[in-house]
Order: sequence, then structure tokens, then C-alpha cells
Amino acid sequence: MRIRLLFAALAAGLVVPAVAASPAQADILVLRDGRVLPKDAGVEPGQIPNDEQIEASRGKKLEPLGFDVVKLGGIDVPPGMILTVYTNDSWSNTEFTSGDRAAAGNLFDQAAENFRLAAEGLRGNSKQLALWKRAAALAELDDPAPMVAAIDDLLAEFPKSLFLGDVLRRRARALAAKGDKAGVTATLDKVTTAAGMNKHDLHETELLRIFIEQVVQAGRNTAAWAAAEAAYRGRLKAIENDVAAKAELEDLRLKALVGIGRSLVGQDKAADARGPLEQVVASPVALSDKATLAAAYSGLGDVLFLEARQLQAKSAGDEAAKKRAGEMLDHALLHYLRVTEFYYDDADRGDLTSARANAARVFVSIFTLSNDKDCEAAAKALNYFQGASKGIAQNTLEYQQLVKEYRALKARMEKVPCK
Repeated sequence: MRIRLLFAALAAGLVVPAVAASPAQADILVLRDGRVLPKDAGVEPGQIPNDEQIEASRGKKLEPLGFDVVKLGGIDVPPGMILTVYTNDSWSNTEFTSGDRAAAGNLFDQAAENFRLAAEGLRGNSKQLALWKRAAALAELDDPAPMVAAIDDLLAEFPKSLFLGDVLRRRARALAAKGDKAGVTATLDKVTTAAGMNKHDLHETELLRIFIEQVVQAGRNTAAWAAAEAAYRGRLKAIENDVAAKAELEDLRLKALVGIGRSLVGQDKAADARGPLEQVVASPVALSDKATLAAAYSGLGDVLFLEARQLQAKSAGDEAAKKRAGEMLDHALLHYLRVTEFYYDDADRGDLTSARANAARVFVSIFTLSNDKDCEAAAKALNYFQGASKGIAQNTLEYQQLVKEYRALKARMEKVPCK
């Protein structure tokens, strides 16, 4: 679940949460299809509520706010449809709004402390929201231990929290980084086996399981990529068969398509991979999910890079073919730069690292096509290799591979020489 934070809007001074505390609740939900509840609050899709709209929603209390059941003003709301949560008490809590402002400025340690203090003075759903935002802020830091502790605090008090799926997926990623396979499986199983778990969290968790257990381990093993493709296709079918939850699951259908496309690239099937990825970037739903767009564009970069390398391997002595390969490389680079520059704040860290590493490899290929004369391309490759390596643990094969490629390029540059 991606519950959109107010960080950017608050930092820009667009929201002044100064509503006085009152016994009457005024809670607002934004859904995945753009609808805002309650309807009489007058909040338009994409709009941040103002004080008057909070006032207009008085009496529409969220009770309960769980992964299985959500009611707003006594009316059932599918938990998996919820994108954003606003609560009256958090809106008027100065520590909570300070946390949003700190996070908007990338001061995540300060934000986490603000949300911790806010949680001490809040109750019920507002406290649940503060504890979740604290865990989300800590997830932005390099040390996963405080995040895990914050997740424990949230679930100890709210074992059926609306955010259970989100925080346990965060924990699974942290465990995967430590190589704790059993821990990953147990953590993901807590989501998928929870009685009443909403369909969105269930399918999103299974997509993460494919990524951690298969994609991350695939390397250059085409058989492993074929198995990952089969797993993604199976999950896509399951998502599409959940007809009653179609609106709720459309973003996950796109994520499954990204997984299929990138798995096909892993099998050197560039032509087959293009279709699923282009479906994603053409989808109106993807416009509001920049993380998925970033993954799709990274995948399209991989498609063009693969095609360019295949053409480059056959282009010895063929200047026209070399020129076409160069154009493909430029196009692949544009896709990677979309991810590393335009979608930097939204892209998954793994997609950022992949885009940086492959951008470096594109620059190496450009250097090669120039017969090792384009020293500017080589220098950019070194910079992107360094940027990619910062996002990877040094004890991994991926990191060692980047170091190997970096050193090989440096040796080539010294022979030219490139200053």
C-alpha cells in the first residue's frame, strides 16, 4: 500500500493545519480511483483538504481503520482502495504537522521524532497514523533497526492496522538485505495468511515475494528469469481473476506487467519485453504511480540497451549498423535518466540502482563505439558506476561486479589516455 504523504504540500506552505480540537470527528479518505470520502466534504480529486473541508466532514468518523475493515461515518470502505488518510486530531496536532514538514525537507530523523511525540498525545486512528508515518520516515534512513522497532511499536498497539501490509513488506526488504530468507518468508506469510486481509495487500505482498525470492537471485541465469516470468504471469492471472476488486488492483496489474517485461529482458527477449512495458507507460493509472512508471522506464531502457548490444555485436565494419546502435543507446540512456533524475524521489531504490548501473554501461558502450575516443562518455560511466555502488551492500556479488566493471573501464581509459 502506498499511502500518499502530505510532505511536499506542507513544505510548500500549501496547508495550514490549524483546526481546533473538538469532540466531533472529521476524517477524510482519498481512494485509488480518485474519489474523496465523505462526498459532502467538497474535496476535489488531487486536492489537499483545507480547514473548511475538514469542518464540513464533521461527524464522519473513521471506525475502525483496519486491514480488513474500514468504516467512515458507518459506511464500509474497501481497505485496499484507500490511498490517503486524513484524521481530525492529527490535522490539529503541531508535532504531527511538524513531522510532515520535516519529512518534506528530507529531514527524516527529525520527522520520525516528531511523529513519535505526536503519537504520545494522540489516540485511536490518529495515533495509528502517526506511528505508521514514524516507521515510514525511519525507512528512509540507512539503518533498518529503528524502522523495525517502530514497526513493532505500531503493530503492538494496532495488530490489525490498515498499514500492516505496508510495514511488513518494509520489514521483509530489510530482512532480505541481511540474507535472512526464512525471516522474509515468515514476514510475508503474516500478510498473506492474515484472516480478512484485503486483496490489494495480498497481491502486492505476493509480487514482492517474487521479486525477493526469484528476481533478486536471478543474476544472468536465463532459466531463473524464465521461472520469474512464469511467477509474474501467474500473479497477473490471479489479479485479473479478482474481478470484484478490479479498480482496487489496477496498479498491481501494471506492476505484474513490469515484472513480466523485465523477466523477458533477463532472457534476452527484448522484442517480447517491449509490449508489457509499453502497456504500463501508456496507462492513465500509471501517471499517478511514479514508482511503477520508473520501473517501466528502467525496463524499456533495458530493452533498448539489449537491442543495441545485439546490433553492436554484429556491426563490425558496418558503419550504418553502428550508427543505429548508437541511436538505440542514446534512447536507452534517456529512459534511464528519466528514472535517475525525473523520478528520483519516487522510484524504488532498487530501480534507481539498476538505472544508474545500466546508464554507466550505456556510456561504456558509447565509449566502445567511438573506438575508445569519447573520454567524456567514459568519465560519465565512472560517475554512474560510483552512484550505483552507493546503493548496494559491499558484500554482494552485484557490488563486486560494479567494481570489476569500473576498474576495467579505468584501465581502458589509462591506455588511451583519457585525462
